[in-house]
Amino acid sequence: VNLIIFDADSIENEGGFTKRKQDIGDKMKGLSYEIFLFPNNQGDGALECLPENIINKKNTPIFLLSQHQK
Repeated sequence: VNLIIFDADSIENEGGFTKRKQDIGDKMKGLSYEIFLFPNNQGDGALECLPENIINKKNTPIFLLSQHQK
């Protein structure tokens, strides 16, 4: 079995959970695979957001990825 871990992205960047799942399904036709789309395998989001959601809130001042992306 092939395992695919990918980020769903969002509609704004030509992605989104539904579209990304369909795109991967189209490319994997005829193959056996399991898929997990970040952030939660059911909604839009990006792998880059994972650290923002798991870092302890008291340490967020040192986390600057969001500011860097802007």
